[in-house]
Amino acid sequence: MSPTFTIVIPTVNREELLRRAVASALNQTVPTRVLVSDNGSTDGTQAFLASLEHPLLTKKRIEPTISAQSHGRRLQEWLETEWAVFLSDDDCLDINFMAAIQATLAEHPTAVIVYSRAMVHMWDVAYPGAAGPGEEEGWEFFQAFLEGKREPTWCAMALRRQDLLEAGPQPEDRIIGDMFFWIRIAAKGTVACCPRPLSHYWYLHAALDNVTSGTPLRTWARECRVQAAEMEERILRNGQGRAMPLGQLRRLERGFIARSCANQVLWNAIRGRSRWALVQDVVRCLPLFLAWPSVWARVIGGCVLPKRLIRWRVEAVVRKKAGRPVPAP
Repeated sequence: MSPTFTIVIPTVNREELLRRAVASALNQTVPTRVLVSDNGSTDGTQAFLASLEHPLLTKKRIEPTISAQSHGRRLQEWLETEWAVFLSDDDCLDINFMAAIQATLAEHPTAVIVYSRAMVHMWDVAYPGAAGPGEEEGWEFFQAFLEGKREPTWCAMALRRQDLLEAGPQPEDRIIGDMFFWIRIAAKGTVACCPRPLSHYWYLHAALDNVTSGTPLRTWARECRVQAAEMEERILRNGQGRAMPLGQLRRLERGFIARSCANQVLWNAIRGRSRWALVQDVVRCLPLFLAWPSVWARVIGGCVLPKRLIRWRVEAVVRKKAGRPVPAP
C-alpha cells in the first residue's frame, strides 16, 4: 500500500541536528514518505543529504536561501500524500510515532488534526507536555489551550494537505507558523490525540538559534494578541452557546498572552538581549503583565538575573514537571 503520510523536514545549516531528525523519520515502523528540503545550507548539509539513499526519501534544495514563510509554501506544493507531519530539523520522533498517529486516525476518521503527546525538552531535561482526550471539538481544544491545558507541538501533528492549502499561505509578518495553520484547521472539525509521548520537541537547546526564542518582546506580544483573537472568534462561533462566557474567555486570553510574553522575556535574556533593551521592552508591554501577577517573578527575573540562574530556574521547573529532583544552583 502506498504511504498516505509524509514527514516533511525543512532545514538550513544544522547538519548535526538534521542527522537525528532524518534518522527518526526514516526508521518509522510503518512505511512513511520523507521529504527533506535544504533551504540553501552552506555547511555539510548538502553532502550529508547526497549520501542518503532510501526508496521513500525525497530531497529538495533551494538556492539562495528564502524566508521560512516562502519555504513553507514550497513544501506544501511538493507534498504528494494526503497527510503531512512537519518535523523541525532540531526535533525527532520515536519509531512508533507514525504507527500511533495512523491508529488514532483509524479510531477517529473524521478528525482534521491528529497529534501525539510530546516530550518537551529544555537543554538536558524534559517533561511530557499536556495532552487532550481521544477526540474533542476544535473550539474545545482552543479553550483548553488558552487555559494552559494543551501543549501541541508542530512536530507531533498530522494535518491534511488540502486543509493546509485552504488555510492559505503564511503571511511574511507571522512568525509562529504552526499556530497560524492549526488554528485555522482545528476550527473546521475535531482534534484527535494519542496520549503517548512519541515526539520530541526541543524548546531550548545549546544552539538557541531558532527564530522564536530571539523574537523581540513587542513583536511576540503583537502575535500573541492576534492568535488569542483568532481563537476567541472561533470558540464563540463554533461553541454555539456551549463555550464559557465572554468575560471568562477574555480572562483566559489575558493569561495566555501574559504567560507567553513572560516566557519570551526569559528566552530573550538567555539569547543575549541586553538588560536595558529588555527593560525597555517590558515597560512598553507593562499592561500585559500588570493584569496577570503570577508572571511578575518571571519578568523581573528575566530582566535582572544572570543567564546561569535563569537557566537553573527554568530547568528546576521542568524537573518538577517531570518528577525529577532539582539540584542546587
